[in-house]
Amino acid sequence: MTSTSFHGVGGVFLLGTGSLALGAAALPLVRSRHARFFREGRSAVADPTVDED
Repeated sequence: MTSTSFHGVGGVFLLGTGSLALGAAALPLVRSRHARFFREGRSAVADPTVDED
C-alpha cells in the first residue's frame, strides 16, 4: 500500500484543506458578480416554471 505526503503531511489532508481554501477565496468573487442572487434569492433572477403534461 502506498501513501502520498508532502513534508510529512498527508495528501488527503492537503487536498481537503486546499479545496476549502480555494472555495473560500472564490466566494467573495462570486458574491460580488451575482449580488442580486445572494441578496434577493433565486426567484429574483429566474422565473419559476411548472410544466404539466
